[in-house]
Amino acid sequence: MYYVITFPSTHMAMKFEKIVFQNKLTGKLIPIPRELSANCGLCARLESEQDLKTAINTCQKEQIQFEQVYRLDSQGETAPEPIDQINQI
Repeated sequence: MYYVITFPSTHMAMKFEKIVFQNKLTGKLIPIPRELSANCGLCARLESEQDLKTAINTCQKEQIQFEQVYRLDSQGETAPEPIDQINQI
């Protein structure tokens, strides 16, 4: 299982990439999976729940806008699950 964060623009995705590097998170920018859609062609992939929580907290602190967070199955056997509430993580 891994997590994906979508962004409203490439600019926000690039700002996010900077915080991933600065905080040494296990995350990276990837093309948006075809199961998802967004205004921007990039999304962030995070491997752990802890990194996701840190990334979301940092986004809120640094005013980096994101659209949606999804939980995805690494095997691709189940549909992406949107996480509506951050406390569902």
